[in-house]
Parts: sequence; structure tokens; C-alpha cells
Amino acid sequence: MHAGWKREIYLELATTLPEMTLFVLDEDGVIAAAGRINQDQVDVYSLAPWLYKAEEGKVMVLHTLAVRPSLSGGYG
Repeated sequence: MHAGWKREIYLELATTLPEMTLFVLDEDGVIAAAGRINQDQVDVYSLAPWLYKAEEGKVMVLHTLAVRPSLSGGYG
């Protein structure tokens, strides 16, 4: 499943890197996964039936998780 991204457009480095900080998982010198983690929540997140309640400012949000297909557990 994908989020409707268009290849060669959405995640083009020239447009994304200047405006985001990525956290990268390195396995033996190979990038295994990357994602953006911050406290930016969209409004609808407050409507979700979260199992654990947390105060604003105490929550981290994972955005745009990308995993190398060969390490994704069966899709590569």
C-alpha cells in the first residue's frame, strides 16, 4: 500500500530535504529506513480514540516512514 505518491515528484530530494529533518536507520552502512519525527499533529489526531492519553507537547509524531523494500518483511 502507498499513500498515493507520484514517483519522481513527492520525495524528490531537492524539494524535501531543505524543509525536513530525517531520522535514519543505518544497518551496516546501508540506509534501512528513514522517517520524520516531530510534535506536529494535524487537528484530526485529537479525534482518534487513543489507547493512552497524553498532554500536548508530550507526544511525538512519526511522518513519512520509508523502509528499504528488501528489509520490509516480505514486500521486497
